Amino acid sequence: MRNNFKVFKRVYKHRCQPLEMQFFYRMILQRISNGLSPEEVSFLMGKALDFISKVESFKIKTILAIDYYIFCRVLEVGSIHAMMPLGMNLSKQKYAYELHVNTLDDEVIYHLYRLSI
Repeated sequence: MRNNFKVFKRVYKHRCQPLEMQFFYRMILQRISNGLSPEEVSFLMGKALDFISKVESFKIKTILAIDYYIFCRVLEVGSIHAMMPLGMNLSKQKYAYELHVNTLDDEVIYHLYRLSI
């Protein structure tokens, strides 16, 4: 008996500072932990339904502070500071990142990589 797993894989690339990537990554984690789809979060934020999908696929390169604030309010994050990484080196150096999104029949798997340059 063969397993017929169908995997749909997408790879998104972005070059930015580590702190910016932490914001993107923590937004994804918060959305997933609340059990919401990108479309649901976009709707709750009062944005176009593809807004969060564009953020997560790096089609939107920067996030406005007000959008980040609204995102935190929608997902009931205690404060914006709760989303900030503690003890992180705030380097201005930019790195290349890849976000791999593997979509299976019943789950989605995210892998974030920082590429060495």
